[in-house]
Amino acid sequence: MGATFSAADVSNDVIVGTLTGRGSVSTAGVQEYDAGTSVRQSYTSTALTDSTGAATGQHGISAQTVTSVPIVVEYDSATGTYAALAPADLLPRASSDPAVPATTLVYLNPDYQFVAGGQRSQVVSTSGAASAMTNDFFVFGNPTTSGGVPRTGTAGYALNVQGIAGDTNFKNLLNFSGTGTLTADFGAGTLNAASPVSYVQTGTSSTAVATGNFAATGTISATANALTGTVTLDGLGSAYSGPLNGQFYGPGAQELGAVFSASSANGTASGFFTAQNPNPAGSLAALQTTTSFDVNASQASQACNCLIPQSTRGSSVVSFNPTYPEANVYALSEFSVYSSGSEINFVVGRPGQPFLSNLEFNESSSSIPELANALGTGYTAAYDLKLFNPTPSNPALVLTYTSFADLTTTETFQGKTYVGRYFIPFGIETTPSQMPTTGSANYSGIVYGEGSLNGGSYNNTLSGTSTLSANFATGAITATANITATNTTTNVATTFSPVTLSGAISGNSFNVATAAPASATNIGGVAAGNFYGPAANEFGAAFALSQSGVAALNGVLVGKKN
Repeated sequence: MGATFSAADVSNDVIVGTLTGRGSVSTAGVQEYDAGTSVRQSYTSTALTDSTGAATGQHGISAQTVTSVPIVVEYDSATGTYAALAPADLLPRASSDPAVPATTLVYLNPDYQFVAGGQRSQVVSTSGAASAMTNDFFVFGNPTTSGGVPRTGTAGYALNVQGIAGDTNFKNLLNFSGTGTLTADFGAGTLNAASPVSYVQTGTSSTAVATGNFAATGTISATANALTGTVTLDGLGSAYSGPLNGQFYGPGAQELGAVFSASSANGTASGFFTAQNPNPAGSLAALQTTTSFDVNASQASQACNCLIPQSTRGSSVVSFNPTYPEANVYALSEFSVYSSGSEINFVVGRPGQPFLSNLEFNESSSSIPELANALGTGYTAAYDLKLFNPTPSNPALVLTYTSFADLTTTETFQGKTYVGRYFIPFGIETTPSQMPTTGSANYSGIVYGEGSLNGGSYNNTLSGTSTLSANFATGAITATANITATNTTTNVATTFSPVTLSGAISGNSFNVATAAPASATNIGGVAAGNFYGPAANEFGAAFALSQSGVAALNGVLVGKKN
């Protein structure tokens, strides 16, 4: 919460100030969560014996059923424990048979704030070697209000899957789990999820006995906070399929949770999945929190026509702070010739608006006073920054998750002047878990940069178009740059043959290079980039290209999915 206050006394002394606070769970008492209709999976388990009559430790699974039961989750803040309560706390049993109290396991992901999944297990010995078992799977938390569910746009989520299968090909129950990606299209009212899963037999080692794939397709209610759909599960012989039910949790549908059941000719499976949107802001222009970006950079100067990959820097070099010391400050560090740790601050846009609309670039200038003080007299520096605007009104290219910085540094010390220009793509990266692992995609975009022709000064602006073709199944990737260099003095344009660079995807990044190195007759070079957005929607890459004695070309390729 937040509030302002003012007060005065009879002497007309006045005080003013602010009140801020954050809620917390009470240190005493019990808090209840309605977990809704959860999935109950029931079995009969019979102990097996070997030829000597000794128990083998394995069980035959039979009489499998899947039903739905309402669950209430209680959290005791005094003890820090959870309990899941079902309508009947104990399974039916003979009066002489012992009952094992229900055990509740709650899977708390430390990265999640609004939803958790759980499992309530119970075993009752019914007679002899037979046992009746149930596993109730549920999700609970703080649901998004119906009005708080977005109705336009898309969002990507990191997915976690947990469940149990009883398959006749295996003597024991199988725990399965996996992590993957989920995409919600709020405009179309659809969701799609996919994750590899591993199966481990209960009561045995943790070694996976089978692997497969979990997939979900669903519908987002147009009026309520509700998710319905179908899941499929493979890897155990015959394919499993069945329904899912869930909802979004947290403000703006930041997280979601659902339970599911599935069946095949060989058995039943049930479980839950939770997912979190790692970028609730949804777009680069909507950032409201301090954010750091790991970046690649292309350096254009008389001293270096080179690519500076993020792996060589060891720290973020672009960061955004929405409030300090002024509104919307972008900071770029490690771009000073004299101090690799210096941070250059730029005020960009207007208060509350990181990027100016209706402009291709925002521009700002700055200096490093502390560096000038440290080096003393004779040191002067000027830093000019342009930021590409990721706004719907950008006439060059409309991007949502990607931008790039065009930084010019001019430093003079002891009679020597060093001028450097850096092109630095950055943005809201696709997380590794959000990266597609199947299929392919094509992208289209632009070229931006600076070039030196015929050994002269860097006085040619680079423009043109770019394309990217990514095969997410194989990891192969190819980029093409169609570059035109225009002399800033004579306005003479030089168009180069298309440059093709190929390479591989690694996580959410990629590195590409020309087939042949630079020569007097061939443009050669490299580019390093990342995917941006919740589902690899966009890309950005820094490049350094050259042709011996003919051209040195530096800049960025940025684009979006066709």
